[in-house]
Order: sequence, then structure tokens, then C-alpha cells
Amino acid sequence: MLHDRFGRVRARATGAALFYVPVLGTRALSAQLPGLPAAQSAFPAPGLAVGFNAGHGDGRTVAGLVGATGVRRLQLTAAIGLPGALSGYDRSGVSGGARVSARLYRTTRLGVSAFAGYGGERMRLQPLAATTGSADTSTARPTGRFTRIPVGVSAGVRGLFGDRPYAVSIAPMYAYSRWKIADTSRTRSGARVAALAELALTPRIGAGVAAEVGGGGPPGSPYAPRGAVLGVGLSYAIHRVVAR
Repeated sequence: MLHDRFGRVRARATGAALFYVPVLGTRALSAQLPGLPAAQSAFPAPGLAVGFNAGHGDGRTVAGLVGATGVRRLQLTAAIGLPGALSGYDRSGVSGGARVSARLYRTTRLGVSAFAGYGGERMRLQPLAATTGSADTSTARPTGRFTRIPVGVSAGVRGLFGDRPYAVSIAPMYAYSRWKIADTSRTRSGARVAALAELALTPRIGAGVAAEVGGGGPPGSPYAPRGAVLGVGLSYAIHRVVAR
């Protein structure tokens, strides 16, 4: 009965996900939007799902829409989001990201998957104030570009909370970050770790929360702080396929 219930429940929200979302055995939907956890569920599964994620970290909030589709052992997640403005920069407009995950091991209780993702964002420096106090827009303002590529594994456990399936995953990762503005570029690589909890609200609707900590972005970039990133998400399974 436990196996049958897991086989039929599909959408799982993601933290972040977005970076992240979850997954149907559980479905993660967080992709790699900067500012959202890169949490990846340990239980990627077949099907088609859409979701909404929001996250907050280092004094900044970002929200995005996510879509995920899976075939056999693979799952592809893509996201587009609207980040809030960073200090010293105009609101960047739109950021985007994608992630691919592969199921390595699964039982009715345990799961392990590997994932790799990409996220990017552009932002422009705010105009300098003229001596009159008005904004000086006569000078070209450099546009900065931030990219992050995380690669990692996710291990988790799932069960039943009453009659509702849940999943909890831990995802250590290695992240490469690059910041480029004008003719200057800086990079940083380091370890990060994310945690994700998902709950099936209905056979098609899932909710999730995620948190991520670890090394920040390159020195001198708006992402240099190392504060924790928190996220929440909702997902809806448009098409469900029984996972084996």
C-alpha cells in the first residue's frame, strides 16, 4: 500500500526551489534562480508539473515560475523569475535558470539523485546623483552579469504523514560562481548545502520549504555575502506518470 500511494502521488513543491523546486514520488521545482535555494529533491520522477517559488536571502527577495518534466530516470527543470533590487543596482528585471537531475537509487523509502544546474542574472548600476540632487543619466551605467553553476547529489527519505506523502532531502553541492561588470570579472568556487522538505497536499498539488547555506559569490559582487537563503514553493502536476 505504501508503494502504491507513492506511485500515484505526483506534484511536490520545491523550495526554491526553483534553484530549486522539488519533485512526484516528489517533484522539486527550484531550478537555479539566483536568490532561491538550489535544493534538489532526492526523488525526481516522470510527469509534467508547474510551480511557483519565492525566496529570501541577504536582504533580497526573488519570485519565479517553474516547469519540470521527467522521463524515466531523468528530470529537466527550468525557471524564470523576478528578483528584487540589490543595493546599488536597479532591479535586474528577469533572471533564469535550468537544472537536470538523474535518479541514481530509489526504494519505497530512500532515494539518491545527482544534479547539475545553471542560473544567470543581469543588473545595471544605479545612476549617480548629480550635485543638484537629480539623477544623472547622461553617463552610461555598466551592466553586471552573475552566473552560478551548482553540481551535487541529493539524498533523502520519504514516508506518510497521516495519509499524505512527504519527502525530506539533503543536497550538498559544489558551486562555481562568476561576476562580470565592465571589463572586470571575478570567480569563486565553494561548497554549499541545501535542505528540502515536501508534502503532498492533494494527489496533484504539493508544497515545499527549503534552506541553503555555504560560500557566497565572488568578492566585490552583490552576491559576496554568505547569508542563509530560505524558500517556499507550490507545484501542480499537469500530467502524472506512475513512477517505478
